[in-house]
Amino acid sequence: MSTSAFWLVRPTLLIVTFYRHLMSGPNPGGDIWNASVHSNSAQALAAVHGQFVTAITNFWGAATEAIFPSGERVTSLSTTQLDPNTGKNVARAESVVSFVGTGAGNAISPRVSIVISLVTALPTRAGRGRLYLPAPTLAQMDANGALLAAAQTTLSTNFAAFVTAMHSIAPIVVYHGITTPGGPNPVPSGTEVTSVKVGSILGTQRRRTNKQINSYVSHSA
Repeated sequence: MSTSAFWLVRPTLLIVTFYRHLMSGPNPGGDIWNASVHSNSAQALAAVHGQFVTAITNFWGAATEAIFPSGERVTSLSTTQLDPNTGKNVARAESVVSFVGTGAGNAISPRVSIVISLVTALPTRAGRGRLYLPAPTLAQMDANGALLAAAQTTLSTNFAAFVTAMHSIAPIVVYHGITTPGGPNPVPSGTEVTSVKVGSILGTQRRRTNKQINSYVSHSA
């Protein structure tokens, strides 16, 4: 397995308000896919969401869109503010967008996904996160079914740029949920992302074919 990685130098950060950022849209089969990341910020919801929209729009530029088939789209971006005591939703902002795949070649199963790994300075499983993007076009895969190195490089570079763009307003974190670090009172916690990786082996997300009707071919035995 090959992996394309992009490293960032960032301090650990675990204070103020946590936000959940979601991007979603229909895949070629009609199911809605989504992928999310968390951030940590002292800024208000409007400012954090505005920065997310700007940064993720830059990620979904021409080079990224060329990796995905024309039936793959992003139509919604949202940011949810989380309660500092319970981790539950407090407020939400949403923007309608239109990012459309432009890649050549046939689409593959929507259950297939490109995995972006989020890495922090925390050297445990809790210090790692994942983001599941849609399936690439068949043209982005080699003869053994692995993602091409060029696609890995494009995605890792562009997503690292997204993380960097978010840093000044709302640094991207691996969210740990409600924990009790060093005391009896539960608090939300997370660790700031320091690097991103894109592997050559693709992941799976079975729920991305919930609406598709299976077509069978049968034969008497």
